Amino acid sequence: MLTDKQIRHAEPRPDGKPNQIGDGRYGLAVRITKRSDGLTSRRFVQQIRIDGKRTMLGLGEYPRTTLAQARDTAFDNLRRVRDGHNVHTRQPAAPAAASSFTFGDAWQLAADRSAASRAEPARRQHESRYRRYLAPLADKPIDEVTLEDIVSIVDPLWHDKQIAAKNVLSDAFAALEQATAEGHLELMTFSRAIAKRKLGAQPAKKEGHYAAVPYSEVPEAVAACLEAKGTGAAKAALLFGLLTTARQVEVRRAEWSEFTDRDIWAIPAEKMKKGSPHNQPLTAPALRVLEAMRNDGTKRNRDGGNVFPKMHTQTVRRIMADCGLRYIDGTGATPHGFWRSSFMDWALSQGFDFDVANKCLAHKEKDKVRAAYARSERTDERRELLNAWSNYCMSAIDDHDAIFAKLAAS
Repeated sequence: MLTDKQIRHAEPRPDGKPNQIGDGRYGLAVRITKRSDGLTSRRFVQQIRIDGKRTMLGLGEYPRTTLAQARDTAFDNLRRVRDGHNVHTRQPAAPAAASSFTFGDAWQLAADRSAASRAEPARRQHESRYRRYLAPLADKPIDEVTLEDIVSIVDPLWHDKQIAAKNVLSDAFAALEQATAEGHLELMTFSRAIAKRKLGAQPAKKEGHYAAVPYSEVPEAVAACLEAKGTGAAKAALLFGLLTTARQVEVRRAEWSEFTDRDIWAIPAEKMKKGSPHNQPLTAPALRVLEAMRNDGTKRNRDGGNVFPKMHTQTVRRIMADCGLRYIDGTGATPHGFWRSSFMDWALSQGFDFDVANKCLAHKEKDKVRAAYARSERTDERRELLNAWSNYCMSAIDDHDAIFAKLAAS
């Protein structure tokens, strides 16, 4: 807090700019400047928000206006502004204009700031969560968004879709925090911690993995899937994902431009979960799948576009369900588990190196020290492993030519 002694002895800054010392209450300060006649001026000022705008008020020159009088005036100004009066005219103030900066603007601002740190799949998921959950707040002025608004959106997800709930909550607060940082929101009156307390505790997370097919049953499962109901394109996508151990999203979005090298699938960084490019060796059966898709008789996207156009994960799931594929616990196996988990189980059972199998799955190395030194892609070893896996997967099929001909014809 200011004292009379401080005010009397305070001098302008050596560079000639005003020297402003705050009182610590009510936005009150004393500003010391050098006047044109060479004397020193000491004036009380108050920073206050009027009609939504920050305003600097002059409260008189010291010592004609005492420190006690300046404090009383500053306090009275705050009280009158709170009661809706204009401190200049002493009349009721006109309602402040509604903010034109909305929650949707804040979300976009936060999304733009974080875009460089997100891989393309993560960016798409971020946008999808906004459209699905946060869009109702899009047109609401950012300074009118309340804790209840956020909680009402997250609460239906909080217990049943825990990961989605945490991500939506994080997205909402990222928008509010970015708006505050950019000056579009003066003050956040609630925090993530308060929101979480209002939502309550989440149930303990159940440990689990994608349901896989026991690796001993994979060859028979492949044969059954290729004979099941469904289009040739859907079966080709299923077989290609299995032979390349890729993720579903990578298969569905595979484009012909990624197969310029005969026996390499060059997946760009923006399509990879780990955010870096991945070159997967292609085995002979995988190449035959691509050949079947180029010669499927529909002339679709042969020179560009998607390899498996209009493919959806449920299409592959239906084929697997029709074949009655079941995990060891009796639950339905998933494409992710069939393509990737079954592969890893088989590879380790056959004595293949874990790191080589892990690189086939394009997992990101979590150990930073290992990631810094283990930079080799081990392509030849991966090719050997994937060749062995492909031969195993196709081992229950007697006539390979007939199978690939069906994929191209249906």
